[in-house]
Amino acid sequence: MMRKLIMAAVVALVALPSVADPDLASALAGRWGSRGSSNEFKLAGNTLYVADRNGLAVYDVSDAARISQLTALGTDRSSIALSVPDDVFLLTEGDVQQLAVRSDRSIVRKSSMSVLGGSAVAASSQWLAVADAMAVNLWHRAGDSLEAAGRFPLHDLATDLLIQNEHLYVAIENEGVQIFDLSAGTLAPLTFISANARGLALDGSVLFIAGGVDGLIVVDVSDPSSPVTRSRTGQGELNLVRVAAAGGRAYAGEPDGHVVVFDLTAAGGPVRTALLAEPAQAIAADSSRLFVAGSRTDQWGMESFTGIAVQAFDVSRGGQPVPAGQFLTEPGPLSGVATDGLFAYVADPPFFRVIRIGNPDRPQEVASIRVDGLQDHVRMQGRRVVVYGRGDVDLIDVTDVQNPVLLGVWPSFGGAPSAGAFARTTVLEGNSRSGFHVLDTTDPPHMVQISGSKGHYFEVQSFGDTAYIFDLGSMRVVDLRDPHNAIVVENVIIASKQVEFAAADSTHPALLVASTPEGLRLFDISNPLDPSSLGLVSLPGNGVFALGEDKAWYAVPGSLFEVDLSNPSTPIVHQTSIAVASPRQLAVHGDALVIADAYSLLTFGPAGPPARHRLAIHP
Repeated sequence: MMRKLIMAAVVALVALPSVADPDLASALAGRWGSRGSSNEFKLAGNTLYVADRNGLAVYDVSDAARISQLTALGTDRSSIALSVPDDVFLLTEGDVQQLAVRSDRSIVRKSSMSVLGGSAVAASSQWLAVADAMAVNLWHRAGDSLEAAGRFPLHDLATDLLIQNEHLYVAIENEGVQIFDLSAGTLAPLTFISANARGLALDGSVLFIAGGVDGLIVVDVSDPSSPVTRSRTGQGELNLVRVAAAGGRAYAGEPDGHVVVFDLTAAGGPVRTALLAEPAQAIAADSSRLFVAGSRTDQWGMESFTGIAVQAFDVSRGGQPVPAGQFLTEPGPLSGVATDGLFAYVADPPFFRVIRIGNPDRPQEVASIRVDGLQDHVRMQGRRVVVYGRGDVDLIDVTDVQNPVLLGVWPSFGGAPSAGAFARTTVLEGNSRSGFHVLDTTDPPHMVQISGSKGHYFEVQSFGDTAYIFDLGSMRVVDLRDPHNAIVVENVIIASKQVEFAAADSTHPALLVASTPEGLRLFDISNPLDPSSLGLVSLPGNGVFALGEDKAWYAVPGSLFEVDLSNPSTPIVHQTSIAVASPRQLAVHGDALVIADAYSLLTFGPAGPPARHRLAIHP
């Protein structure tokens, strides 16, 4: 039964005065398994430019059957969108970058400008427009310089931007398309088209709007000050979020992974002629070719990369598009990792991989097994790992690193998100639908639940004979001394989706560290059944982290922090010089740190990542 309810006091921990940073410049770092997921295409003749969330990729599509990658450039933050009037303007989650792709295939970063909450970008030879979380912003291009020309507040998210001649078209979700006149050198609102605008395409003087549940909307903008809506097709039947148009056809993507093909030549308006079972977050077309790519989302809302960077179709003969070629990358995301210091054990669905990291600057795959339905995150105990995340538990033996063996799969009949952990001789599982489960793994192919607790859980972990299970707003402390009779003995008010432990040593007691929206919350668990709050280390919220003996590594998109916890009452925080694009899980063992960064595995050796500067933590 529950013994008592306590609230963890929030005490801000104060950093020690700044001292000289240790010499971390000699850190060894490697990268394995680089991949992306196409998010936006721009087609210029036979060159396809791609914002693939890992940066910029450029492809030669002159022969659709032999698509080749010309060059690529990684970015510190996930790339979202791009525009290619001459140079490439690439929008990431943190900035917009002006890039020049040289004839020798090198990419030169000419400039970058901070943008928070960016959602769309468009550029011409004279103008650059970027939509952020609150407004659309305009700059005049003067050579490689930018001069601010205006900012127009928006009430909802701008989902797409287009510039044609002296007019800017802004798709505003749930509202419509705002047309601006740029001829006076600023953002002058001209007129508005009511629609649930999600995506835009222009073919000559015809504007195509992917109108969500309003379907495909075709508008004559030969006079942008007086647009005329010509047709609306598929209202209440389709949910269109991306669109491209060329050669008398329009191609519109739906979020469920389909592309609808429209014939635009019929007298009565657009006619649906074909349906492709292809994701199309990225879509581009000309009169004879269609290019699509994207990711898929499962029933839990969790994303998977297809491993197809570019899928090409021949549309020269009308009718059903004919597959013509593709360019393949690794699927993904690379979502989970554990390590024993010599090897990294990686969840790279549908593959579980073993990567040698003894030389961290040269990570090398030594084995992999395909596990259909492989889960997302990894935890390790001895020579076994548990892989979890979408409602199942995958138990894998890695005694022979060159021959990992799937021992068994336990379905919770719950769903994502879910968590898994080891607790002495048992495995713990918790999810937001079917509750908390303690599993007997004596017969791994036939794991059996022996106790548990009803609830809606997002994280489970154990320390000795004590389990800690987290719902949306609290941590429940569970006595597992009798694993057949799990007893909740305490409830701590805290919102956390990850918890890790550090054993007691000469400098600190046993620690429970939890990630929260405010940073890392520390608890003294000298008595595991009665955790005592030590305070809060303020950091950007909701990061993922790994915990060593006296140090935590904490990552959020764009940044990696080192937190010295050797004295928990006065932690020291360094922001490293390492930028992680989309961290999914971190693991540390001794001097080895590995990061599953969605788009690659990052490996660091004895020195760890180089520090950039020390951050103060204020009360």
